[in-house]
Amino acid sequence: MKKRITCLAFISLALVCILLFAACTPASTPEKAKENLENNDYSVLTAGGTIPALFGIKNVSKTVIGTYSTEDNFEFVTILYFETSQDAKDAVEKAKEYAKESEKDKEEEMKKEKSESDWTFGRKGNMIWFGTKTGVKAAS
Repeated sequence: MKKRITCLAFISLALVCILLFAACTPASTPEKAKENLENNDYSVLTAGGTIPALFGIKNVSKTVIGTYSTEDNFEFVTILYFETSQDAKDAVEKAKEYAKESEKDKEEEMKKEKSESDWTFGRKGNMIWFGTKTGVKAAS
């Protein structure tokens, strides 16, 4: 009986962790991410791999950038969709550099310093994303 309870507790914890992780990732397709951002009143730009290629990030099939601003707030997300998950894995370090530059640019643009806790970066499957937590949530 004790083993069953322990096993059930472990499975429940694993499911909760999976749900929490899944809730913090953008949509798995560029079309769905764009739709979700537009439904949340974000301005959305979609492009091929041209923008990331300028920063040395290769094999990007689609880029989705969403921005939302008010007088005192600015939210954004950039999602890079790669040809394969291996391409995304290979590009993580270059994407981190690109993300840090984007974060600096956005801060200067809005003349507002983002707290470290508001910034997020992640990779799952064939995509890499970065931006504010609210921006990522809007794309999911």
